Amino acid sequence: MTKNNKICVTRGNISLNNKMNWAIYFKIIKKYKSKDFRTLRLRLAFFLLAVTQAQISEILVLKVQNLRSLEKEFFIDVSNRTLLIQNQKIREIISERQDDLNYIYKIKYDDDYIFTKDIDGQVPLRRETLTRIVNKELNSVGVHLKPPRKLSSRSFQIWDDKNYKT
Repeated sequence: MTKNNKICVTRGNISLNNKMNWAIYFKIIKKYKSKDFRTLRLRLAFFLLAVTQAQISEILVLKVQNLRSLEKEFFIDVSNRTLLIQNQKIREIISERQDDLNYIYKIKYDDDYIFTKDIDGQVPLRRETLTRIVNKELNSVGVHLKPPRKLSSRSFQIWDDKNYKT
């Protein structure tokens, strides 16, 4: 793209119209209700992206023991930074995901990665794979919103905290 004979490079900046809010988050979670492992993995990805506002590469390396500390003590280590959750809204979100967390605790050990191809937790998913899956599902929800939005995993990093529940 050129502008006045200068080359303009876009760095993938996200539009403010595509930011995430709690109403969209709850629509996404309601859409994926089934109990199979892949859907559970997707719900946990949305949950961790919303709670931590981290990037895919940062939540990909999390293990089950990180979920336990998030659930019980409301803190999580993400990419060499410790997040202490003091917001009551987010603590309620963590309590609402109790069934998903209990299911993960039953099928995985504490040292297993959360995001794996199968239930075996020794090899994490590739970043590109999880990003593609998450963005595809977010886009399928975003096109049905009014006004339509192009949601992506980066939408969780630009958060609109005004709409908690609808």
